[in-house]
Amino acid sequence: MCANFARKTDMQYSKTRQNERQFKALTSLSVEQFDTLLPLFQFKWEDFIEKFNLDGTPRMRKDVPKNEEQLPTLADKLFFILFYQETNRATVALYKRS
Repeated sequence: MCANFARKTDMQYSKTRQNERQFKALTSLSVEQFDTLLPLFQFKWEDFIEKFNLDGTPRMRKDVPKNEEQLPTLADKLFFILFYQETNRATVALYKRS
């Protein structure tokens, strides 16, 4: 599922980036805000992944990406995280309404 989503997300990221309204609806950020956030995310991601595993446990070995197809760029990773957070927020709001 993750690999399929990554491929779809990559396509959606490229296409969605060209549509300001859709991009903001999916991530809650404008393209300009995303571009401003990306360098900070890159710095924080590289610092974190150097010291910790994704589950937050201390890293014992150097990070070696296992699958370059899954969210290959940091922009893809950030887009996925923002998309997930926005979708999750909407799902929780709908759940609370019912």
